[in-house]
Amino acid sequence: MTDKPRQQTRTQYAYDQLKAMIMDNSLAAGASFLEQTLAERLGVSRTPLREAAQQLQTEGFVTIRPRLGVLIRPISARDMAEIYDLLTVLEPHAARLLAQRDLGPECRAELQGSVFEMDHALRAMDLKAWALADRAFHKRLIDDLATSIDEHRALRVLISKGDADGAETLHREHRARAGAALTQILKHHGGAGL
Repeated sequence: MTDKPRQQTRTQYAYDQLKAMIMDNSLAAGASFLEQTLAERLGVSRTPLREAAQQLQTEGFVTIRPRLGVLIRPISARDMAEIYDLLTVLEPHAARLLAQRDLGPECRAELQGSVFEMDHALRAMDLKAWALADRAFHKRLIDDLATSIDEHRALRVLISKGDADGAETLHREHRARAGAALTQILKHHGGAGL
């Protein structure tokens, strides 16, 4: 596992790590894990683990079974196709926006570091390390867009279930985060727009 970035909350860290472990099949589909076991594996307490699992359940990645733990749900071919369809639309636009901006040395170093790690992992035939580096590169490209996709997916689930209160609350939170992110972008660019 990677070190916990300081800026992440424990819940966000647990969410990111669990999702990554599901996506790279470290937590195999159909397997069940006690919350305590997963919390220990990630080095967090049960509360952030439980909150992360609840978010992943909303997104359809896991099923929480009281007293039985967290069941890893299989990702269907349809789910994967949907994810890649969205990424195919978003990432090229994100790459264009990044190329048009002065990224600054930190962002350029992160992108270069990810490519270096992918090269190193491929030479060592370490596919897991390559996948982690690839994920870091793409995450840097789309940054908060992945969170936005996850929120849209969760909103779709709530609407499909007929959970009006949950859908309204999630959408309000989503809009608040998006507004805050846009405000930060505008501040960063000195009010000159994008």
